[in-house]
Amino acid sequence: MSTADPDRPVMLISPYGIENRGVRYIAAVLRSAGFRPVLVLMKRWINNQISPPTEKEQALLLELAQRLNPLLIGIGFGAPYFKVVTALTQQLKQVVDSPILWGGVYPTVCPEACIEHADMVCVGEGEQPVLDLCRALSSGDTALEIPNLWIRSGGDVHKHDPRPLIQDVDALPMPEYGMSETVFIEDDQLRHVDPISETAEYRIYPTRGCPYACSYCNNSILRKIYEGKGKYYRVRSVESVISELETARQLLPRIRRIKFDGDVFAFPG
Repeated sequence: MSTADPDRPVMLISPYGIENRGVRYIAAVLRSAGFRPVLVLMKRWINNQISPPTEKEQALLLELAQRLNPLLIGIGFGAPYFKVVTALTQQLKQVVDSPILWGGVYPTVCPEACIEHADMVCVGEGEQPVLDLCRALSSGDTALEIPNLWIRSGGDVHKHDPRPLIQDVDALPMPEYGMSETVFIEDDQLRHVDPISETAEYRIYPTRGCPYACSYCNNSILRKIYEGKGKYYRVRSVESVISELETARQLLPRIRRIKFDGDVFAFPG
């Protein structure tokens, strides 16, 4: 069990993606280790339409950050949202002293560009690196040697290669859904609700990675980053998938459709 300070939550932000499995998995791992994750879902993704947060929505986010005074602020995002996330990061830095960590596909493939704006960048799978980071921050230990993380300290950037890929994906806890400390910011409102609970569709990922390396896909880059770090394409067991669906039905009673997502579905692995 972690020595986490229960009065300092970990704020995990997902701009333009209420399904964001990355931050939801990380939230579940942190909670199982004794931390207090707060999910902040900011604006839905609508046909790749990027409407910047309004001044009111920005103010709501900043007020929330000030009130929480988080141990860490993590933001998970893809390439289309780089400018928006950069602006939000600059604003957050003006109101809180919490370190800001960027993660997701874009920070993984372009860490050099991202470390210029964030205090830290996570390259690759974030569950264990973020847990290690939170443990270090809560105990006052150094975080400068954590694998997967690029960290700015003074005038230097400490860069660390990714650790081996998670091979037993069944061992991960179910991503966090419908929890009380979930916040949704959209339409100039902040609501304490998981917007997934208001939808009829549930997306589940039965695999991680892809057996192919098509040049037009980010998997061609991710495969190189993780070369020699274990099997890249991993498949969950049927039992694990069914267990998640059963739990999701209990947590999210409005579900009427299941979408099997991921890079491939029928490939056996």
